[in-house]
Amino acid sequence: MIVKQIFTEIKSAPYDKKIGPDPSSIDSCMIGGIVSNNSSGMCCGVAQNTYNTIKDLRLIFADGTVLDTSDPESKRAFARSHGYLLEGLSKLAERVKSNPDLVAKIKRKYSIKNTMGYSINAFVDFEDPFEILKHIIVGSEGTLGFIGIALFFLFFSCYSLFSCLFSLSSFFSLFLLFRSVLLMIGIR
Repeated sequence: MIVKQIFTEIKSAPYDKKIGPDPSSIDSCMIGGIVSNNSSGMCCGVAQNTYNTIKDLRLIFADGTVLDTSDPESKRAFARSHGYLLEGLSKLAERVKSNPDLVAKIKRKYSIKNTMGYSINAFVDFEDPFEILKHIIVGSEGTLGFIGIALFFLFFSCYSLFSCLFSLSSFFSLFLLFRSVLLMIGIR
């Protein structure tokens, strides 16, 4: 589904919500592309990027296995058939976490907007191998699996966002301006 359609549907009453990522290609992008590219856009920053707002994924792997991270039975079946993969992710996370310099470097790299490749911060941020897998898929460009369904946490839409720049001659002028704005919006 084209993301513009989703934005239109969830922004309309009674929902008044939006997904975190707001890519500039909103008129033509697809949800799978947002996840695969770790798209975020100008307004979401780090807090509301794809990595931090993904809730669940339905993934199809190269061997045809389907994993739905929202379904406990799907996760149990995947653990039976691909336990080696989950164990490998856990061991890799342990190895990363055992190196304080590497942990610090990863945290520093992902504290700012970073849409470059695999979301390796998943190895630092999560213990559960399903969470690691779900989050390392973000930015993987389809190399780890096909994203069939992506569920996001939603946020309230902010329709009126304004910014302005004032050049004031004194702190008192700032006080008067601030007081006037408060009175205009009904705060006394």
